[in-house]
Amino acid sequence: MLRVNYRGSGGYGTAFEKSGFRKWPQEMQNDLTDGVKWAIAQGIADPNRVCIFGWSYGGYSAAMSIAREPDLYRCAIAGAGVYDNKEQYRNADFADQTRWGRRYMDKVIGETVEARRLASPITYVDRMKTPLLLIHGEEDERVPLEHSHKLIEGFRNAGKTPPELVLLDNEGHTPRKAENIETMHRATITFLEKYLGKP
Repeated sequence: MLRVNYRGSGGYGTAFEKSGFRKWPQEMQNDLTDGVKWAIAQGIADPNRVCIFGWSYGGYSAAMSIAREPDLYRCAIAGAGVYDNKEQYRNADFADQTRWGRRYMDKVIGETVEARRLASPITYVDRMKTPLLLIHGEEDERVPLEHSHKLIEGFRNAGKTPPELVLLDNEGHTPRKAENIETMHRATITFLEKYLGKP
């Protein structure tokens, strides 16, 4: 498993974190792409068996990556991802209820409606062809479930088969209940085996 410390990651200093501001849909994804291509070039990864998985921002990144690199990944799994920044700005708990939250989103995404649109995976559904599995908690307030519903609707509007959605009952942004964690892992394993084969 490859875990890339893309620009914007925390824990590497203020300058490194700020280097990701307003770079969500571009340079931050390029860092992931570069990591995958490096692993392939080194013979570490089989180019025909690469799948991307992420949660929260990572879910966003998984969806955005298959829009930007539709031929790089065999499959993608996105958990609790931000797929429509307009939705996030309007309904997420920290954005809707606090001035700090809105300022943070302006800082990392952009202050304009157009900036939010361009930074949203839902904008690029027409480019997506990689099999995608969505996982989301029904009671997620940080990244509301509506994100997954809107992405599915976007696929349907584009005349594409929508991704499967695994709902985690009575669960918030981070799965904590044993039964939901088991459901998530079982769905993930089944999906990976479908597209990558069994180990």
